[in-house]
Amino acid sequence: MGSGYRGTLAQLDARTLARVREKNLVALAGGNVITTNVLYGIGLA
Repeated sequence: MGSGYRGTLAQLDARTLARVREKNLVALAGGNVITTNVLYGIGLA
């Protein structure tokens, strides 16, 4: 299970992936709060 972003990131070339990673690390270094949006659900058959 996961967010679905793993597949998106897996499609990037190494240079672009490194750029995305660096931008995320810089954004995280700017604060101490991470917002995560979650959707909970139950499937009924």
